[in-house]
Amino acid sequence: MAGRILASSLLENRSRRILETITARDMLTEAWNYNRFLLQGGERLHTVEALQAIVTVDIKNFKAINTQYGYEEGDEILKQMRSLFNYFTRGNECYARIEADKFVLLLEYNSLNGLQQRINQLMRRIEQIPENRLGVSCACAAGVCLVEQGDQNMSLLVDHANMARNSLKDYHKSAYSFYNKEAEQKLIRERELTLRMKSAAENEEFVVYYQPRIGLKQKKIVGLEALVRWKTGEGTLISPDDLIPLFEKNGFITELDLYVFERVCRQLKQWMESGHKLIPIGVNISRVHIKEPDFLKKLIALCERYGIAPQHMELEITESAFLHNQDIVMAVAAEIKKAGFALSMDDFGTGYSSLSLLKDLPVDIVKLDKEFFQKQANPRERIIVTNVIRMAKQLGIQVVSEGIETRESEEFLNEIECEFAQGYLYSRPVPMETIEKLLAAEDEESV
Repeated sequence: MAGRILASSLLENRSRRILETITARDMLTEAWNYNRFLLQGGERLHTVEALQAIVTVDIKNFKAINTQYGYEEGDEILKQMRSLFNYFTRGNECYARIEADKFVLLLEYNSLNGLQQRINQLMRRIEQIPENRLGVSCACAAGVCLVEQGDQNMSLLVDHANMARNSLKDYHKSAYSFYNKEAEQKLIRERELTLRMKSAAENEEFVVYYQPRIGLKQKKIVGLEALVRWKTGEGTLISPDDLIPLFEKNGFITELDLYVFERVCRQLKQWMESGHKLIPIGVNISRVHIKEPDFLKKLIALCERYGIAPQHMELEITESAFLHNQDIVMAVAAEIKKAGFALSMDDFGTGYSSLSLLKDLPVDIVKLDKEFFQKQANPRERIIVTNVIRMAKQLGIQVVSEGIETRESEEFLNEIECEFAQGYLYSRPVPMETIEKLLAAEDEESV
C-alpha cells in the first residue's frame, strides 16, 4: 500500500514538472517562456527595490547559421545561450526565450555605467558561442529599456527594448541601444510610412524632381539627375533623407528605383514625340537593388517598352556600394556598360578606397561629394580636388562637382578646369515643368 502511494506521488510530481515545462518553459532550451517572464517579471517590478532594466538580445543573421550548418547546430547554440543567461543572471534577475534567437532579460543595476559594462560583457560572451562551436564570427544586438518608477506593464517595457534593438541599423559589430521616446516616435513614423508606401506608389504619390547638371563652359544644362519625393495625399512633401534609409531597410527601395526609372523613360518618350532635344538623365540605383539578379533586365525591358536608347540614361551608384560589395558591383558595372547605359559613381571621395577603385571600375562619370564644397577649401583640400579631377580626365572620366552653392566655389572649379557642376547655385531639385522653362529660356538666349 505504501509503495502504491509513493509511486502515485512520484507520478504526480513528474506530471506536474512536465505540465510546468509545457506551460511555463520553452521546450527547446528549457528557459522560461515569454508568458512566464511577463508574469514573474511583472511581479518583480513591484517587489524589487533595486534599479532594473529590460534587455532584449539576438544574434545577427542567425538564420544563416541554420542554413549553413543545420538546425541542430542552431539549436545547440540556443541551448548554450540559455546556459550563459542562467550563469549570467543573479538574485531577482530572470530571463526568457521570446522566439527563435531572441531572448529577454530583467537585470538589476546600481549605476548606468555598471549596466553598460555588464551588457558589453554579455554580448562578448554571446559572440564566443558560435565562434567556439563553429569557428564563425557573429555580431549581436541588444535593446535596453530602463524601468522607471511607476512602470507596471512588462509587455510594454519589452516592446520598448525591442524598439531600441530594432533601431540599430546595418551593424557589423555587436551593439546596443537604449530606448527613448524620440526613437519611439521615429519608429511609429517609420511604421506609418511602411504601411502607406505601396498604396502611395499605386496612387503615384511619389513625384520625380530633377536637378540640372551645368556645363561650366557653356553655362547651360547638359544633364539632369532624377530625385524622388513623396507628396502625400494631404500635400505634405517627405524628403529622401526620411525615405531612402527606411526603404533600403524594408526592401521597398527596389520597387521605388523601378518606379523612378519608368517615370524617366516616360519623360524621355514624351520629349521624343514632341521633338524636344534629349539630354541624359541620371537615375540613382540603390545598393540593395544591385544585389537583385535580374534588376538590369528589368531596366532594359522598360527602355524597350518606351523605345528609349540606353545611352540617354545614366545609372548612378553610390561609392559606398562599390566599397561594400566590390566583387558584385564590378560584375554588375560591366553588365551596365555592355547594355549601353552610362555609369556614374555618386558621392565620390567619401570612402577610403576611392582612388584605387578608379583603376578597375568602368565608370563614365564620378560625382565629387558635396562635402568638398560645403566650406572654403584649405590649400591641402584644393590640391586633392585639383589632382582628382586631373587624374579622372586622364582616365577619360568626366567629373561633376556636387553641392556647389557659391560663386567662389564655381570660380575654383573654373580655375582647376572642372567642366561640370551641380548644386543650389544653379537650381534646387524642381518639377519637370520648371526644368522645361529653364531649357526654353536657354534656347531663346542662343537664338
